[in-house]
Amino acid sequence: MTKVTCLRVRPHGAKAARERGSGTLLLAAVGVGFVAAVWMSLLVTGWWSAAHRAEEIADIAALAAGGAQAVGEPGCPVAERAARANGAELASCVVDSGSGLSVTVEVEVQVHRGWELPGMPRTVVKSSRAGPVE
Repeated sequence: MTKVTCLRVRPHGAKAARERGSGTLLLAAVGVGFVAAVWMSLLVTGWWSAAHRAEEIADIAALAAGGAQAVGEPGCPVAERAARANGAELASCVVDSGSGLSVTVEVEVQVHRGWELPGMPRTVVKSSRAGPVE
C-alpha cells in the first residue's frame, strides 16, 4: 500500500499569526478612502452648485434693475429685492451714469452649510451686467 500525505492549505505557526486580520485592515482602508472621496465630491458639488446659482441670480437681478431703469425707476432697490427673493444678498449695484440703462450687479450666495473644510469659501460672489452692447 502506498502512503498518501495530505498537506494543509492553511499554514499554522508564526506566518499565519502575522497575516490574521490583514484583509479586514485592507477593507477598512478602502472603506475610509471611499467615504473620503464621496465627502469631497459632495463639497465640490455644493460649491459648484452655489456658483451656478449665484450666476443665475446675478443675471436675474441685473435684468430686473435694467428693466426698472428703462422705465425711469431706480434699479438698485429692484435688484436688491430680486436677489433677496432668490436667496442671495446684493453685494454691489452700479448704474452707468452715461446712458442710465446699463446696470452692473454683484450678488453673494451662501455655500450649503454642512461639513466644511477649514479655509473653504463660505460664499460665492458673481456679477452680471444688463444694458446695451458696448
